[in-house]
Amino acid sequence: MIKVLVVPLTLLLVGCQQITEFKAKSSGSEVPRNPREKVIFDYFNALQNKDYEEACRLRAQHSACSQGAIKSFKQVYDQHHQDLPTLISIGEEERVVLEESNCGYAYTVYAAYPNTLTLHSGLVGMRTKADKSEGCFIEYNSSFGSVP
Repeated sequence: MIKVLVVPLTLLLVGCQQITEFKAKSSGSEVPRNPREKVIFDYFNALQNKDYEEACRLRAQHSACSQGAIKSFKQVYDQHHQDLPTLISIGEEERVVLEESNCGYAYTVYAAYPNTLTLHSGLVGMRTKADKSEGCFIEYNSSFGSVP
């Protein structure tokens, strides 16, 4: 007699999600190791929480987040919010720009997306703002979300 084991699809998807998140966690750090990495996590959290004003503030190309810039974030991310990853971790750091500030770095960021076993990775570039605002900001993001 052959027994057939039936596993509900939702259990399989939950299992896939846990495996993908484990791969992300083991590929990088889930907590910031320096102030630049904190900006990346803050940006990810702002997107997850739909705090578009904060997300805009953390971007290097916006010296002042106008209502138009915030509206642009809202339009792009509201439409694709469900496509954001559930978890990110930060891997390798690479110095890419020799500028006076301490911001010229690129980071490999790993992203776990829902309902997939595939671990995604991309780059997040950091720099100072053109108006010389204090701190480091996101210049480029190919790791999670899109760049308005």
